[in-house]
Amino acid sequence: MNPADLCKPTSFPHKWIPVSLSEQKKLVTWVYAGNKHLDEPFFEDSVKVIKQTSPEVKETSIDELLKQKTRTDQQILPTAFIFHISRCGSTLIMQMLAQSRKNVIYAEPPLLDDILSSTLRNEQKIAALQAAVAAMGQKRTDDQINLFIKWDSWHLAFYQLIRKAFPMVPVLFLYRQPLEVLKSHRKMRGRHMVPGMLKADVFNIKNIPPYDLDGYSAAVLSQLYQWMISYSSHENTQLINYSALPGKLFRVIESLGLYYSDDELEAMRQRTKTHSKQPLKAPRPDYQFEKEQLERLEGLSLSLSDLFWQLEHLVSSKRSPESSLNDLG
Repeated sequence: MNPADLCKPTSFPHKWIPVSLSEQKKLVTWVYAGNKHLDEPFFEDSVKVIKQTSPEVKETSIDELLKQKTRTDQQILPTAFIFHISRCGSTLIMQMLAQSRKNVIYAEPPLLDDILSSTLRNEQKIAALQAAVAAMGQKRTDDQINLFIKWDSWHLAFYQLIRKAFPMVPVLFLYRQPLEVLKSHRKMRGRHMVPGMLKADVFNIKNIPPYDLDGYSAAVLSQLYQWMISYSSHENTQLINYSALPGKLFRVIESLGLYYSDDELEAMRQRTKTHSKQPLKAPRPDYQFEKEQLERLEGLSLSLSDLFWQLEHLVSSKRSPESSLNDLG
């Protein structure tokens, strides 16, 4: 592509949102979202829907993305970030929030992973993250007042850098009993649970045979638990056990000072009755494991139980009569 063909900021200042970064080409890809409500389970799904009606994409330099950091048009500041260990209710929370058009929802947008996994220096990553979130937080309709971003589970590895970019944003940490997480990944592996599938080797797991995917998954989960234990004591954070959902979300809404109508709240409740990742389907029945498979997973989960209970203890220690985000348990 000729650099002269790169679109200028004035050609896409409103309702164009960034979706990915090609570090090899040094280009950011944008799509025209218009007034589209991003209510699909994942942002990548929303992009597919957008392209059906607005197939045109634009590419700009990274420098043009960085200019979005100083946008002067209406912007929505992040309401909360969601970090999670995977398979622990984060998609459910985002889908419940998506039932209100007041909320702009970004569920694991690839651009953020592209930035974090890039070879940019840390200060460049911070600037790029700030610019990306500013562009994603454009107020595209009058209804929009809240911005929720769910990060990929392995982004806990970059939590300190993300916090430098956004030190004041409330953070929700979602977790679940290890056996249930391991069982879910045994049925269908997330890419972070397979060696070599991530752009950046954030786990640095050694001495596990490549064929032992259950063992590798347990090692990944151990690291995710440890990061969450370390960071959840920070200011403006809240831990949420999967078992407390969906009811806990409504207490989170209150703690964040957000208001929704009775109809919006009822729509959120109704959304819990269908599969979080496949809205047209009812929740799936429990998968039946072979005896040997289940015994293996139970043994691995036992080795993770201390970490899980450390998180449970942190939840208990945060409980108090006050209703601040950091105190609600």
